[in-house]
Amino acid sequence: MAKPTFWAQDVYTCYLCENATQQFCNSCQVNLCETCIKKHRYEFKSLPHDIVSFLDRKIQVVLPQCPEHTGQRCEANCKECNRPVCLKCIVSGPHIGHDIEELIETHGNKIRKIKSDKEELQEKLIPKYQKEEVEIGNKISNAKSKLDDVGNESKKLRKLWHQEVDKIFDKIEFLSQYLTEKNINAVQEYHNKIRDLISEMNTIVKQIEKLFTSKKLSEVNIYKSKLNE
Repeated sequence: MAKPTFWAQDVYTCYLCENATQQFCNSCQVNLCETCIKKHRYEFKSLPHDIVSFLDRKIQVVLPQCPEHTGQRCEANCKECNRPVCLKCIVSGPHIGHDIEELIETHGNKIRKIKSDKEELQEKLIPKYQKEEVEIGNKISNAKSKLDDVGNESKKLRKLWHQEVDKIFDKIEFLSQYLTEKNINAVQEYHNKIRDLISEMNTIVKQIEKLFTSKKLSEVNIYKSKLNE
């Protein structure tokens, strides 16, 4: 299925083909050309379609189709089951007596939670871990620098002493390098984890930003916060 695109002169194309858009389905929030209107109705023949001129389109949230009742859109959300339901589901379906709220209200709450998560990630968590990442990087650099200094000094002293003393310094240098590299490797591993965590949080922010522009309630509704992780 072709995705809606637009040309240099802001000419939008049909979501089913590459022809220029003349019509718009308010119910499904998709662009249509004259040729594809019938195909679109047939593709979702169980649902009502409000086809209007593209200039008269209304940008709004798309209510999902009810999986239990053909031709019905979900206008509410079942709090107990955490899923969209239509009026028939509430009155005579499997959600009788359940705690119900308007799907638009659920969507609004989800959007607010998504926005809150995005703000906490960008304003608190990411800066915090970026600062820690820099500090750990500096500690690793200092440790490596000190290790180099110890090695250079050891080489200078080695030349001043006899063979037996030189052997003692060889043992000291080996032990010093072994312990220092062991500590550096441990800190380096934690440093890498911090970097991966920052990358993962930036990926979540990008996914959240996509949800702000999504018109599919089902995508927003299944959003789960990962801040505790």
